[in-house]
Amino acid sequence: MLCGICLLCAGLLLGCSDSSKEKKKSSGNKKIPDVSVYSVEETSTLDFSMPEKSVGLILVGDVMNGDSAQPVLEERGYKYVYEAIGPLTRSADVSVCNLETPVSDNCEKAPYGRWVYGIPSVSLEGLVYAGFDAVALANNHIMDCTDKGLVETFGHLEKAGIAHFGAGLNLEEARKPGIVEAGGLRFAFVGPISVETYYLDQKLADDEARSSRMSALFWQRIAADQNKAGAVPLTREYLIEDIKRAKQTADVVIFYPHWGIRYNKNPTREQIDLAHAAIDAGADIVAGHHIHTWQPMEVYRGKPIFYNLGNFAFGSRNRKAKEAFLVRFVFKDKAMDRAEIYPLWVMNRDPKVNFQTKLMKGSSAKKLLVRLKKKSEQFGADFKISDGTGIWKPPREG
Repeated sequence: MLCGICLLCAGLLLGCSDSSKEKKKSSGNKKIPDVSVYSVEETSTLDFSMPEKSVGLILVGDVMNGDSAQPVLEERGYKYVYEAIGPLTRSADVSVCNLETPVSDNCEKAPYGRWVYGIPSVSLEGLVYAGFDAVALANNHIMDCTDKGLVETFGHLEKAGIAHFGAGLNLEEARKPGIVEAGGLRFAFVGPISVETYYLDQKLADDEARSSRMSALFWQRIAADQNKAGAVPLTREYLIEDIKRAKQTADVVIFYPHWGIRYNKNPTREQIDLAHAAIDAGADIVAGHHIHTWQPMEVYRGKPIFYNLGNFAFGSRNRKAKEAFLVRFVFKDKAMDRAEIYPLWVMNRDPKVNFQTKLMKGSSAKKLLVRLKKKSEQFGADFKISDGTGIWKPPREG
């Protein structure tokens, strides 16, 4: 019986892992979808300039430049990942991603199973090249190189000039919001991690005994406390307190959680409740990550919620991780003018991608946006589609 439990745990320990290399060999013969994307050369000719006297904020999902991508990265360098999307990510005043790995040149990998990550400090040249200003660290891989790796991650990010939030040497430190100022606006990021991210799938989440075991592992391995390094756990109490505190000094508060259950096409009841609680507490934007694919948009009290943006640049060969979104928020006179929704193709098995994030174009872009639009209409959100981009405008007050 003990051996059976050990085998079960070994298969579930890193439930948010994105790779599927261990699938049956027959799956390797499945046809790769024919998706139209902009090449590096084509993207360089596109006009992503911001409107005059405006401030731009870009939010994307998960980044992990390692694992299956490592051979390609060693050959082509870390800037390669962003060469086809960099003109867009660099267009905003502030760009933010979830960094789903420690940054460590001396990683002592934790004994958490097969999917334990750690990328070298040289990898940050890719994020700098792409124009990322801040990264979220509250995710279920941030402790993969133990406490030492977390401390090393802080040092490498700070040396690269990239702000970070969501993790710390103790709970108080982990709960501090990330602050980035640009164009006369002060942005605050509150980015916790939900225990749901330790559930492999919905079936496990619905199994009380198994989900309890995984929850215990989450609190043991990932969550910071008063005397332990780690990530800030997502609780209603912390969420409300941290957003209200951030709102006191920031012009724009972004709730940016690592949450949801892998591959769920719709948000869980907990996601919906907490997203609403975040906006009630003062958040201006909600945008989530973790599940390696996208979920619908909602508009609640006039504020946008993107339940999951999907992968952005994740070094796996998972077939399910193929579509994602980048959202650029445009602010004028310190108020949100619009959100621009860009569809991405991130299926690394496709030779057109090969670990290089691509912007969809033509009918491919339109079809994905139409699917998002239809799903989002069920959540009270609607947006226009123009030239392969979704455009959402906040309702006018009064």
